[in-house]
Amino acid sequence: MTRFVYFAYGSNMLIQRLAMRCPSAEVVGIGRAEGYRVEYCLGSPDGSSKAGLRRCEGATAWGVLFSLALGERSVLDGFEGTPVYYRRAEMELARADGTPVVAVTYLPQPGHIVVGRHPFAWYRALCVGGARQHELPAEAVSRLAETGLCPMPAESSPAWDGRAHALRALKAAGLSMPEEGL
Repeated sequence: MTRFVYFAYGSNMLIQRLAMRCPSAEVVGIGRAEGYRVEYCLGSPDGSSKAGLRRCEGATAWGVLFSLALGERSVLDGFEGTPVYYRRAEMELARADGTPVVAVTYLPQPGHIVVGRHPFAWYRALCVGGARQHELPAEAVSRLAETGLCPMPAESSPAWDGRAHALRALKAAGLSMPEEGL
C-alpha cells in the first residue's frame, strides 16, 4: 500500500478525529512550517471559522505529521472542502528535530480567508485537544486555545452535524466538551 505524509495543524491533529475520516492514519511525529502561523482564518459557510496556515515572517506553525494510505487522499480532500475552501499543497517542512520532510497539507483559498470570525467551541476543543495530545509547544497550544468563540446556531443548522462528529472524537480521546458556546 502506497502512503503519503500529511501535516495536520487544526482539528485533524486529534488522532481520533483523523482516524474517523482516514482509518489508515499513523502518527509520524511533530512537524513545523517555518514562516507560517496557524490562525482561525478560514470562513466556513456555517458562520464560524476553521484553522488555516497563513504566511507570517518569523513565525512557526506547529502540527502533527501522519502517514496515510494514498487511497484516502481523496477522502481527506472531501473533508477539507478541496478545492473550494482549501487547496492541497505539498510543502517542505521540518520534523521537531529539524530534519526536513515533504508533506501534504491544506492551505486556505484566498477568497475564503476572513478576519474577525471565531471557531465553534467544539472545533476549538478538537484543535486544542490534538495539540495537547501530541505535546506541541506551549505557545502553539495557547495560540489555538486563546480565541473567542462563535455562538452555535439553531439545532436545525448543519453545524450541529459537525458538533456531533466532534463530540464522538473528543469522547474517544477521553476529552470533554467545554460548556461555553454550546
